[in-house]
This record gives sequence, C-alpha cells and structure tokens, in this order.
Amino acid sequence: MRRAYIVRLPMGTGKTRLVLRKILHGAGRRLAAWNRRLERTLIAGPNHHVHRAWWRELLLLACEHGIIRGLDDETIRDMSLAKLRRALARHGISTPTYRTYRLLGRQRVGRWHYVVLDEWHRITQKIINQCNRWVEDEDGGRPWYVGGRSIVKDLFFVSATPVNPVLEDDEAVQEDAFDVTVFRDRVREAIRRAAMVLQGFTGRRADISEQFFEFVARVHVRELTAGSLRWVLPKAVDGAGADATEDELDLVGRCLREDSNWAFEYARMVGLIRTTWDRHVQVHRLSRSLAGRRKSFGKQYATVHVVRDSRGRPQAWKYLAEQHPRCKRLLEVLQREGVVAATREGVELTRKSKALVFCTHRGVALGLVEALNRRLGEDAANTNVDAEDVESVTGTFNKRTKPPYILVATDVLSEGIDLHWACKLLVHYELAWSPLRLFQRVGRLTRRKGKVGFNQNVRVAHIMVPGSVEEERVNRLLRRIEFLADQNLWPSNAAPIKLAQALLGSGPSLHLAEATR
Repeated sequence: MRRAYIVRLPMGTGKTRLVLRKILHGAGRRLAAWNRRLERTLIAGPNHHVHRAWWRELLLLACEHGIIRGLDDETIRDMSLAKLRRALARHGISTPTYRTYRLLGRQRVGRWHYVVLDEWHRITQKIINQCNRWVEDEDGGRPWYVGGRSIVKDLFFVSATPVNPVLEDDEAVQEDAFDVTVFRDRVREAIRRAAMVLQGFTGRRADISEQFFEFVARVHVRELTAGSLRWVLPKAVDGAGADATEDELDLVGRCLREDSNWAFEYARMVGLIRTTWDRHVQVHRLSRSLAGRRKSFGKQYATVHVVRDSRGRPQAWKYLAEQHPRCKRLLEVLQREGVVAATREGVELTRKSKALVFCTHRGVALGLVEALNRRLGEDAANTNVDAEDVESVTGTFNKRTKPPYILVATDVLSEGIDLHWACKLLVHYELAWSPLRLFQRVGRLTRRKGKVGFNQNVRVAHIMVPGSVEEERVNRLLRRIEFLADQNLWPSNAAPIKLAQALLGSGPSLHLAEATR
C-alpha cells in the first residue's frame, strides 16, 4: 500500500523543501543515492512557474548538504529555469520529471516511486473525471495513476488551500444579501472533487460523509507538517482611504452619463465592467436615486449600459490618475507607506520601497499601469499582463534598486511566485470574490526569507469607493471566511475575523470596520 501525505501549510512556509527533504531522507550526502530517488520522482503542477520553484529548492538543498559549493542563496534565487537546470547538470544532480496537469492527464505510462501533486486544487477537470469514474466504478479508460495499480511508493498532495472553491467571475452582484445556501453547495462540490482525486491517486474507495480532513484521516492520508513553524500574519495599513465625498460621486456619475466613449474607457480602467455582449458593456455604479432597483446594504445602485463605438479613445487615464477617488486612495496609501512622496508638483517616487498591487481584470491592470507611469514616470509601474518574459518582470521587481517600484499584478501571479525580497506592501486594487484567493495573494509576500525567518512587517490595504456596490463584496468575503473556518478548510489557526482583517487590510469599507471592532 502506498503512503500518502497532504502538505497543508501557508504560502511561503517551505512546503517544497519539506517534500524534497522527505523524498531524500536517509540519502545523506551520497550523490548516487540522491540521483536514484530523484530519477524516480514525478512532480506535477499547474504551470512552469511552479516548475522553477522546485528546481530552485533542490539546488538550495544541495548547497545546504554540501553537495554543491560556491553558490549563495541570492545567486540561486535570481537564476532562470534554464540556468537552474544547467547548474544541477553541471554538478551531476539528476532532476525529477516535471509535468503540467494538462500533460499528466494524457500520459500513458508511469513507473514512479514518488509522485508530487503541487497546487493540486488546480488539477484539470479531465483528471478529476478519470478519478471520478474509478471511484464510482464506471467503465472507461483507466490511467496509470487511478486505482492503485502503479508502483508509487509515496504520494504528496501539496497545497496551502487543498479545497479551493474559487468564486470570482461566476458570481455577479445580483442579490441583496449573501446566499449561504449557494456557497455551501459550491464548497460541498469542491470537497467532493478534491476527495475524488485523493481516492483516485491513493486507490482507496470510501463514502464522503464528513468534513474534508476527517475524510482524509479515514482513508489513511497523513498530514505532513513543518513542526512548530508558524506563519506570520500581515498587518493592516493604518487609516488607508477615506469616505467618498458627494462631489466625487457626482463627478463620476456625470462623466458616465455625458460621454459614452469616455465612460467605456473609464469603466475598463477602474474595473466596473461586469459582462460583455455584442457592442454593449454592463456597468454597475452607485446611484442615490430611489429609482434604483437593486441595493448594496440598503444603498441603491443602478445598471448603466455603455455603448462602445470606434470614434477614438478618450483620455480617461488622466481623470483616473488625477481625480478618480479610487486611484487617489491608492496614491494616499503609497504615500503613507513611503513608496511615493508629496512634492510641489504632486507626487513622485521615493525609490526607497516597493508596492505590489493586485487587480482582478487584466484591462484594469493595463489601465492602472498607464495612469501611474504618466503620473510618476515611465519606470514607475509594470505589469505581468501581456509580458513576453514574466520572469524578467518579477526578477527586477525583487531587486531593491531597480524599477519597477510598483508591480500591478493579476491573479496569474498569485501562485508559485516569490515577490517578497524587496517588497512589504500589498494593495488589493480590486478584491477577489474568494477569501482563499486573497490568502494566495498575500502569500506572495509573507514568505520565508532565507535563514532569517519570514518576511517581517508585511502590510496590506484594499482600495474601493465607500458606499459603492463593492461593499457587498467585502461583506461576502467576511461571511465566506466564517463558513470556511466552520468547515475546517481555512488554512490558518488564527481566528477567522483576525485573519480576515489581515488579508483585507485597511480600507474605506464600512462593513469591515463594523465586523472588526
């Protein structure tokens, strides 16, 4: 019977190194013993960003054991995937086989002693369906990993969020209140999918009739922990943002009504776009009119249809950079944390600290970078959106003295990426629907920093216009955090509301302030 482990640790606490230590346990400094085990190891992950992290940790571990000499941590950290591979080959260290989940689902043969499923909550639907057919005892093709028919000795399910019901783009703000029944059903389905994969790879059938980790224990899958290692909670930025003024709201509403060209560009930049069809974009905005049909905590909001045409691109970035309340609040946070400083002309970069800003929509990220660079200088901000070399973007951001000083990231960079070497400030310019997605974002900075422990004093804030429909999003995040904690799915031993405040940080959210009093 194969041994199986779930590695459930917060981001940055060394899951990768913990698994490699387990695989190489007892091999000592004998290179031949290392290679025999590594050649029989398969690592599967969602993308090649994860791939690089495993090769880097293997090289660091070899240096720690004295198998490799003359390389320091900083040199290894800056290496690309190709350089890591060449360094390992130069010292005679074999590399495990790496497959993305898309390729793993098509692989026919597997003779592995050690199989690692990294970020396994992102496993493909094809693999889930294959495992599901085996668990339900249905006819169909049986891949090598299903049903316990391979020679796998040890299995590792690695993820800080092993059951991750990501509820972002599929849920628009339609209801007056959070529907706990819908959320419970989605979490139940996420647990069922995760359990099917667990059963398929371990070759154990069982009824799923309890909470996920109770089920894990019943099918004899152990949790692999890092002993007394404790994740350091980030802190909220003090007093980030302020209440929206009547003038701000009136100005936004007037511009939306009077200029459809400007309105579309503005909506794209600030993330008000909800759905797109034909030539129309549906936009939600605050309305104090009693004619509004929907509500966000008692405040009326209306649906505005903005028609897109081809009469040219208006200069919406100028308003976004200079007058828009959301961008103004971002600059206030950056000034408070020392990323920018006030001058007679406005604000300018201090070049002494950096900020990581997360957006949900790629169009918003592009628009925000354009606005920040026009306001602060061409080298102020950059984004991973449409970048030819993401490693280059993140690599320069990790250097204290090199631009960009503001990295505007989408959630593509919320997993498998280290961004903590020169940055301690994270700002949610757009909030995600899932609290676990916030957890993954914050995990880019709250990571172990060499041998000196965790990145200290990480600070978090979120940006929004108070009284807008986004207030509903904050409320739902708080409710979901409480529900996930009740289901034992929350990846921390901190109190739910304390961790919610740490993940959201400060912001002009009335409901966050009420909940955390």
